[in-house]
Amino acid sequence: MRLQGNPRVTVVGAGVIGLTTAIVLQEAGYEVEILTKALPPQTTSAVAGAIWLPFLARPVEKVARWSATTYFRLQAMAGAGVPGCAMVELQLFPAEDRLPPWAGLLPAGAIEALPADRLPSNCRHGWQVQAPMIDTPVYLRYLFDRFRENGGLVRLQTLEQEADFPLEKGWVVNCTGLGARALCHDEELYPVRGQLVKLMRREGLPFLVDERDLSVPTYVFSRQDAIIAGGTAEPNEWSTETDRGTIDGILERARRLVPALADLPVIGTLAGLRPARSTVRLERVPGTRLIHHYGHGGSGFTLAWGCAEEVLQLVREAEVS
Repeated sequence: MRLQGNPRVTVVGAGVIGLTTAIVLQEAGYEVEILTKALPPQTTSAVAGAIWLPFLARPVEKVARWSATTYFRLQAMAGAGVPGCAMVELQLFPAEDRLPPWAGLLPAGAIEALPADRLPSNCRHGWQVQAPMIDTPVYLRYLFDRFRENGGLVRLQTLEQEADFPLEKGWVVNCTGLGARALCHDEELYPVRGQLVKLMRREGLPFLVDERDLSVPTYVFSRQDAIIAGGTAEPNEWSTETDRGTIDGILERARRLVPALADLPVIGTLAGLRPARSTVRLERVPGTRLIHHYGHGGSGFTLAWGCAEEVLQLVREAEVS
């Protein structure tokens, strides 16, 4: 139900952060319009892996809380049969032999220690996590359609400077990701390139993430159309082209963890730029109706619902103050 007397909210950006934020505000009763220079699947979000797992995002305490909120939302969506969303058994091989900071916020039994016979060679510890898995193009289309079916407006427009935010219409939520570096002159924001390989799909392969070397995180996921193997974490690399040497390295690492990949032909390669920052920027500019909401690193799908709920809280708090 649309709230009476509430100003319009303009969400700038249509990646997973922008779409999720728009839906949360819309379903709280606000009239929401999205301004974006690109539609799914042309956004950076469509290139992502993507599984629920915090990566390259801080501050740790807030990230744990936001990611837990998102976990429960995605778990419910998977149970309801939402397209592109499913719960899977993820094998996680971390850099440190201790529970992740978000572990205590998950449901009982959602994370358990892996027995030694299920660990790769030279790996001393690992976790099995009941994790939401996102088939990104399918899920982004679902979010976009959900927003539109609820009456949301979408307008293609490129903003050149912060002064272009349409604050005269009401609230503006800046979800421009890496674009905020130029738009808001935020030099603290920088790209972390991730490269991945698509292989012909085969049933029965494990879902796994190896974080023992965070400069070259290795993962293997199944999508509806392909097996996804990655990856890299290359700071300050702006190119969205893949390179042969890196792709070969990804395949070597992934096949070492999952030997069955050796028989699968490569059907494509992709590269995307994660919007990284020392901390996620989620704040209202004092005295204005502008909220900045970007810098989620490699955790956009993991933080989206939790961060969107915080945006809604910021709007509500400002309206009653």
